Amino acid sequence: MYTMAACRSDLAKLAAIVGLTAIAACSDLNGSGSHMVSLSVTTRSSTAPATVGSLGISNDITIGTGGELVLKKIQLVLARVEIARSDQAACADDDEDEGEKSGDDDLQASRSDEDDDCEDVSKNPILVNVPVDDAVHTVINVPLAAGTYKRLEAKLRPIDAAALAALGAPSDLAGNTIRVEGTFKGKAFVFTSPVRTNLELEFNPPLVVDGSTKNATVNIDVTKWFIGSNGTVIDPATANAGGPNAQVVAKNIRSSFKAFEDDDKRGDDDHEAEHRG
Repeated sequence: MYTMAACRSDLAKLAAIVGLTAIAACSDLNGSGSHMVSLSVTTRSSTAPATVGSLGISNDITIGTGGELVLKKIQLVLARVEIARSDQAACADDDEDEGEKSGDDDLQASRSDEDDDCEDVSKNPILVNVPVDDAVHTVINVPLAAGTYKRLEAKLRPIDAAALAALGAPSDLAGNTIRVEGTFKGKAFVFTSPVRTNLELEFNPPLVVDGSTKNATVNIDVTKWFIGSNGTVIDPATANAGGPNAQVVAKNIRSSFKAFEDDDKRGDDDHEAEHRG
């Protein structure tokens, strides 16, 4: 029998192996109608070719025609994560909160945590060590009830220093949600940002969880984070809080997330042909 305790133990082991914070909530796997679905993350650029069985050998992400920007380590802080069912009105038709109506992502308020018709993935703040290769990395296997899911929801929110310390996060993430280490024109930098937003990643078409569903992937296209509207590479030092490019990069970060069904873990939407059709 696969118990709750065994599930938690396996989550901890997997988190240690992949180097990512486990994004998961255990449930009774003996209950009827549940299927194990893996949640994976990739940073493969939308312009890069897909590679079957990619080993993700590259340890860095290089950006710019001259390779002037190199991203070596990327971390982000997420609050509660859940998958919203499209066959439940409470999830599919949530009213927009005031921040969303105003169009100001920095003022978005949290959706209600009392929505029991949505499948919880993580109720607690999590630190995600974002991969910097082009492979698809499985974060965890999550037991999901059979059904149709419209979107993956997560909140990019700062958490306090004590909570960060408990997660083993760097101290300079306190008050921030994003941290990037790398080099710009050969000079080392650490970029931090307090960018706040509600991530509502639509599955289009909706994700149908049944016996054939294996994996959903979140693509975070970090290659777009430090690119200006004219296509030039932005010096991350100018995009820290209060910097002249802070809002440009914050906007790029918010628009860089995409979720889709990816059963073969190639980093491509399984339904891309349907979108083009």
